[in-house]
Amino acid sequence: GAPLILIIYGGDKNFTPNARTPIKTIFVENGFIAASFVFRGHIDDTNFYKTGLWSRIEDANAVLSTLATEYPTHPIAVFAVSMGGYVATFLNPSLVKNLILVAPAAYHPDAVSKKLNFDPPEAGLDGPFRKLITPTDSWENSDSFDRIKKFGGSSLLVIGFTNDEVVRWPEIPERYYKNHPIPDKKSIAWL
Repeated sequence: GAPLILIIYGGDKNFTPNARTPIKTIFVENGFIAASFVFRGHIDDTNFYKTGLWSRIEDANAVLSTLATEYPTHPIAVFAVSMGGYVATFLNPSLVKNLILVAPAAYHPDAVSKKLNFDPPEAGLDGPFRKLITPTDSWENSDSFDRIKKFGGSSLLVIGFTNDEVVRWPEIPERYYKNHPIPDKKSIAWL
């Protein structure tokens, strides 16, 4: 019955999956079962540019469903970082007891609905994914803020970083926090 924590990372092609090891170790040392996975395209990076937010959402939901089936008596928490925070809002909320979003990103809904792949370096700022997310206000219409409302059965902790150069602060973390529907099941912290 130990709590299980699923770690969902963010990052691009250069992210190293071993970066999760220290946080997994901390969770395990504190009584959790820690689980993480590698998104498709990170094992064989020749396929990375054939993936996008849409495939990360599919991967995360498949892992969550498998964990819920294999560990039916364990409450599941999700610890999601940056792009992983956005991905986490697409998870089945009935399977998540606690949701921890660390510097959660927010993206224009077309990135998922149009199944845009990540842009290869040679595309520069002219690739479809980059063109969609580069405008400084593209996050404002993110569908993730509506989806966080479905996590009313889960507690929510949002951790933001002051002076974050990637995730617009304080607006994005605060908007996740404000849109969670249950006041006594949410908190926000700044590092």
